Amino acid sequence: MSVYRPKNKAGEDKSPYFHFDFRLRILGRGESQRFFGSTGQTTRRAAEAYETRLKELAANGRLSSTMTVDQACEKYWEEAGKHGKSADDEAKNLELVSRYLGPETLLVALTPEMVSDAARRRLETPIERAQRIGNELVLAPTKHFPKPSTVNRQIIEPLRRIMKRAKTVWRVPLDLEGFDWGQLGYSEGAPRTRELSQEEEQRFWQALRPDYHQLAEMYIISGRRRSDWIGLTKFKIDITQGIARFPTRKRKQAGEIVVELTQRELEIIIEECAKAPTASHVFTYEVQRGKLKGQRRPITASGLRKETDRAFHEAGITDFRRHDFRHTFASRALRGKGDLRSLMAAMDHQDISSTVRYTHMASGQARGMREGVTVNRQLPANVTPLRGKK
Repeated sequence: MSVYRPKNKAGEDKSPYFHFDFRLRILGRGESQRFFGSTGQTTRRAAEAYETRLKELAANGRLSSTMTVDQACEKYWEEAGKHGKSADDEAKNLELVSRYLGPETLLVALTPEMVSDAARRRLETPIERAQRIGNELVLAPTKHFPKPSTVNRQIIEPLRRIMKRAKTVWRVPLDLEGFDWGQLGYSEGAPRTRELSQEEEQRFWQALRPDYHQLAEMYIISGRRRSDWIGLTKFKIDITQGIARFPTRKRKQAGEIVVELTQRELEIIIEECAKAPTASHVFTYEVQRGKLKGQRRPITASGLRKETDRAFHEAGITDFRRHDFRHTFASRALRGKGDLRSLMAAMDHQDISSTVRYTHMASGQARGMREGVTVNRQLPANVTPLRGKK
């Protein structure tokens, strides 16, 4: 029997995927065996190619594992994914792996062509973001598409980890030698080093909403990642000792790291805490309208995205992302100190190959690297803020 879509009594498709059902005589066995199930494919052509692959595996006695892609993703999440430092991102990536490779696709039937096709489809699918429609938040496609490096992080690299674990730990009979992961992944080009110029910075401060100034300044003078400052709560700060605790991003370490704050960083934190004494988070904004008008609430990632995107647009700053605040810090710090090792320590690089060599660096040196990075929010007397300009 060729591939088919199962129907219900009304003649409607019961599944979006084509199914297979065939009998085959196994090498070394006297009688034939029936194989049936879902191909995990939505087009007949892809389903037929998948069925051909299954027949090859069955004929050689390698169709012994019935683990599907979705089952592999769930098993990987329980054993490894949810224990990592970026569990939220890993959960999203595993969902994408299952979606684009087909949740019911057998793991042993995956081919490099299927992986390449899944990556291409992800690259051509608009990014979805939560949007409020009435009282509900729904995911809606945007005008933006994922970059090649994003597809590598979301599809290629998670699948590679899953398949490696499946073969070495779960004993699934996979032929990993047939997968050239370097060729399957997209070329990412040179690392991005976009820096905010002094002129752009002046326009940025004019356009940015005032109660987001302190947080944006903190990004530029510290070089730390977005989640560190947005998620910072007051009990992670010790004002007396001048330190803050952040989650470590080193894959083989757990817990937190202690960072010695610069004088300016400490001043900002004290000022922000005083604005909302009862709030649990350090950085807050003032609600502009509604029943909560005048109250302060923690700044969220979506709120920061909205306000900085608006400021970038009003200030005429193009090709600049929030993560480029970190590049701005690195460029200014390196020009000021010229010490690459101190810079790597100050930025707390996640890549273990970059950080292990510098574990002997003292925290005071990392603090010294950040001391020289400042911002200039003073506007000329004849300049009016862009925000609210008609």
